[in-house]
Amino acid sequence: KLNRRFGTHVELRNTTIEQANLPDACFDRAFSISVIEHLPAAAAASAMKHIHRCLKPGGLFVLTTDLFLNTYPFCTRQENQFGRNQNLRALIDDAAWELVTGDRACLFGFPEFNSDSILSGLEKHLIGFYPALAQCLVLQKR
Repeated sequence: KLNRRFGTHVELRNTTIEQANLPDACFDRAFSISVIEHLPAAAAASAMKHIHRCLKPGGLFVLTTDLFLNTYPFCTRQENQFGRNQNLRALIDDAAWELVTGDRACLFGFPEFNSDSILSGLEKHLIGFYPALAQCLVLQKR
């Protein structure tokens, strides 16, 4: 119904990106809304590589991720019931992305990131119902 209403041809696939059989270099944009932080590190890296593979050169990947305040690097706990803080720098570098939009000082894994600075400036960040900060970044396929 929505495809008819908006004149689109969206096809939903209830699977992981690895199993979706998507062709190489065929999409201009990809979106991930609050997914990466819920995946184990290896699955997050795999998803990032497959998204990169599916985008055309110069394609953009818009994603949000939560930064959990009750897991590492804010304390020694590695994960909570929802997931873990992903090393975004490693995920970006591993799949050869370019960070187009995003504050490196707020993105875990970048040398500019400082957990004390995040906690000291909580009033500047969007905090949801759980002790987590919502982050948005845009990556471009090199």
